[in-house]
Amino acid sequence: MKKTPALIAAFVMTLVVGLGMLLMGANALLNPSSVALASSSNTPDATVNPNSTDQLQQLQSLVAQYQSREQQVLQQLNQLQQQVTQSNTQVKQYQQLVTELQRRGIIQINQSGQIQLPRGFASNGD
Repeated sequence: MKKTPALIAAFVMTLVVGLGMLLMGANALLNPSSVALASSSNTPDATVNPNSTDQLQQLQSLVAQYQSREQQVLQQLNQLQQQVTQSNTQVKQYQQLVTELQRRGIIQINQSGQIQLPRGFASNGD
């Protein structure tokens, strides 16, 4: 008894999906604004065909300029990497100095990040 409603529901769903596919296919076939298939050819659409030596020399000059600019950018990048490495080394040295000053009790850093000198290290103006 429970199979009958399930079979009817399956049949209705199949019918709806089938009709939808049929309508989409008919629309694709009868649509006047559709794009026609292009016949494929072995030649590419955009070909570079410099017809004079001037154009070829201009292109070679452009390539040389871009290669020169690339070298400049790479040199700048290397310089910046060296600067970053030097800065990181300095930061590590400062961190080690602050840590050592804390360890020896010369400075104290509170939770808000303020650096305080213990009372024994404050200058008396002598």
